[in-house]
Amino acid sequence: MNLSYKQLLEIESQLNCPSGEGGLQIGATMNDSNAQMISSSIELLNVQEDSCVLEVGHGIGGHVKNIIRKANTVQYIGLEISKTMNSEAIRINKSNQKQASFIMYDGVNIPFGVNTFDRILTVNTIYFWSNPRLFLKEIYRVLKPGSKLVIAFADKKFMLGLPFVNNRFKLYSKEILTDLYVDSQFISIEFTEKHDSVLSKSGELVNRIYLVAELFK
Repeated sequence: MNLSYKQLLEIESQLNCPSGEGGLQIGATMNDSNAQMISSSIELLNVQEDSCVLEVGHGIGGHVKNIIRKANTVQYIGLEISKTMNSEAIRINKSNQKQASFIMYDGVNIPFGVNTFDRILTVNTIYFWSNPRLFLKEIYRVLKPGSKLVIAFADKKFMLGLPFVNNRFKLYSKEILTDLYVDSQFISIEFTEKHDSVLSKSGELVNRIYLVAELFK
């Protein structure tokens, strides 16, 4: 599928902050195309009984049930900058509202106190962090000691081959994220490299290389 420059810019914008009907379509596509990446990340979260889990950038939240079903007492909170994604996640997870809640935030300040969460998860959002070092510090602040953050992202080399990747994206490799980690207070980091085949946002089937990083407090 050949997309115009304007269409590619629209995809990039919607990936950053989905809105309106186009945002709902992108959100549904992301939920499907990122299914394996999300599943890998949830497994590495290693959710336990009584865990309080935060997800940064949950999209339409089709996967939330897979987190809260890990244990009867799991509490899940999702943060979004997109009102469209927030509303859709609430709608989709209406039956899960005893264990899952969804909150809007400004993309910079996490609206919770120190040492609140046992696990924090974010999939394919790191490209859009406006100040990665400060945001990683903010995540560290709300994470309990002895707990961990899981970050999933597509490798920089793969991302460079996508036609809609432009100035809104900051791309990451294992080395770049390691440099970010070194400047943080996290005590250790581990990487798992994965591969999957996905239909890209521009309509092409591609072999994706992605990384799932575990950062321990």
